[in-house]
Amino acid sequence: MKLKKTEKGYESIGGRFQYIKCKVASHRNGSWRNAWRLMDKDKQVSDDFEDKLEYCKDIAEGILEDEI
Repeated sequence: MKLKKTEKGYESIGGRFQYIKCKVASHRNGSWRNAWRLMDKDKQVSDDFEDKLEYCKDIAEGILEDEI
């Protein structure tokens, strides 16, 4: 899936999926870390904050496969 960079992170070429980069507190030491949130048509479909963008891409590809 090809992505284009946006102000908040990335989005799919068709605009259906948005990958939003967030800052969250780490559970271990309370420091801030980067995380990702996947939105499908403005509805959150990933866990609250995924560690890697690749996980969100896998979720989006799974959604598309289920629709076929």
